[in-house]
Order: sequence, then structure tokens, then C-alpha cells
Amino acid sequence: MLTSTSSNDDKQLGINAYNDLLLAMNEGISFGLVDESTSALCPDGDAGKAWKKLKNRYESQTSASKVKIMGQLHASRLTKKTKDPEVWITELEVLRSRLKEMGTAIDDEFLILHILNNLPSKYDNVVENLEERVDSVLNPLGLEDVRQKLSEKFEKMKLRKKVKDDSDN
Repeated sequence: MLTSTSSNDDKQLGINAYNDLLLAMNEGISFGLVDESTSALCPDGDAGKAWKKLKNRYESQTSASKVKIMGQLHASRLTKKTKDPEVWITELEVLRSRLKEMGTAIDDEFLILHILNNLPSKYDNVVENLEERVDSVLNPLGLEDVRQKLSEKFEKMKLRKKVKDDSDN
């Protein structure tokens, strides 16, 4: 059961979220959004309504967008050994999430296989170890396992580079 205090708190949270959303936008976008994003419950501005309008305006849901995003996913590679694999995997997850919103689900196994096949050669030893677990029943490979092992390898490479750089000076 909602109390008047909790509904007032919810309303204040909505107002704060709406104001934060407006502050994050440039003037041309925010002025058009203010007029379009009011409701009976929030006459000064509804954050949920504003977010949906922004999403509809800037995140196309067309078939062409789906093809484009799928292409971005397939083309995505971790090409620079200086880029954190955690950041790259998060970018892949964002693409996967956008595809899911469009009705195309990408499962963890597909994403894991994509990751393992699109890493620089510096990660070969980690990839070989992870590949052994792809179809394992006793110790199945999960996305978080991949993320953790690649992050550990990345941190070791960074540390080695730092030590090497320090010894060269």
C-alpha cells in the first residue's frame, strides 16, 4: 500500500530526475521536450515520459537500425592492447541490449564466442584456457568469467608495461 509520504517521495524523485534530464541536454532539445513531457500527475514535467520521447527521437527502432547495430556488433574487435577489455565488453553489452529492445536476442554464448574470436594475440593464452570451458558441463563458461579473466590479463599487461617503462628511465 502506498502512503502519501511515499507517493510524495516518488513524485519528488520524478521531478529531480526530470530536472537532471533537462540539465543534461542542450537548449534546442530541452525546450521542445518540456512542452511534450507533462502529465496530469506531473504537470511541470514527467521524467519517464521525457525519457521515452528522447529515446524515440534519438534511438531509432527501424529494421535499418537493427541491421546497423548488428553490423556494429559483428565488426567490433578489441584491436588495441591498450584498451581495457572491460570497456569493450560493456560496449558489446550495450549493442546487445539495443538489439534486444528491437526484438533480436543475443545470448551469452554468442557474445562469449564473439569476444574470444576478436581479441589481440596478446590474449591468446587466456583465450585457449577459456575455450576449454565453452561446452563444459561441470565448469561452464559465463560472461562474467570471461570479463574477469580478460581484465586480470589486461591489468598484468599494464603492470608489466609500467615496470618496463620505469626501468627504461
